[in-house]
Amino acid sequence: ALALLSQGVDLNYEDKGQTTVDGKRYTNAGEAAYGEIGLKEALMHSSNVYFIDKTKNMDPSALRQAMESVGFNKELPFLLPTAKSTADYKEGMDVNLKVSDSFGQGDVLVTPLQMTVAYAAFANGGKVLEPHIVKNFLTPAGEEIKPTKPNVLNQISASHAAILREDLIATGDTIGLSDALGQSAGGKTGTAETANNSTNAWTIGFAPAEDPRVVVCVVLEDDGRSGGEAALPVVAEILSQALATQE
Repeated sequence: ALALLSQGVDLNYEDKGQTTVDGKRYTNAGEAAYGEIGLKEALMHSSNVYFIDKTKNMDPSALRQAMESVGFNKELPFLLPTAKSTADYKEGMDVNLKVSDSFGQGDVLVTPLQMTVAYAAFANGGKVLEPHIVKNFLTPAGEEIKPTKPNVLNQISASHAAILREDLIATGDTIGLSDALGQSAGGKTGTAETANNSTNAWTIGFAPAEDPRVVVCVVLEDDGRSGGEAALPVVAEILSQALATQE
């Protein structure tokens, strides 16, 4: 989505529920067709074919640049060891691998930490922040010392971040995250197929919608259910507790 915005791609699309790329057929879940849609509706309905057709003719370097702008293909600075999230778009790559990567399959590998960093940037106006797990230290007397200061790793387009935030808020309302939380929230579910014929259930959410303070990412590995069924209720509960604690 960020790559499409960055490249000025026409965001309008007629979703027929299926498409074919170089002889390989792809469908939406249940072959659902959504008709005339844009980027917002593609995210709301998890339209695979939208992102496949929008990226099939795109230069891989543009896709790679968008992914790397939020931290992919490099080590995130962090207090603990982490795995590097990768999106290996390169010139001359197989077109079916490229379009599979575009909706989260293919060779794309991501960690919950990396996805949280990316979604935090969409939520906060475009600042890609260094993740921390320590807010500050305390002296034996309880005095707060050595506070962690926000470190901006990169700045993506504020206007693109704003578009994605609003699209993700519409998606959060559509997928039931807002209802589960009891207030409007942005977010996205994901159901990633695995090599052992199971699925990883994903949900990422942020709230409050118009002034986000908390981002939560949950992945249930080899759960076998969809992200909306398995991970969304967990994200809603964590968001609810976190916001209540802040208040």
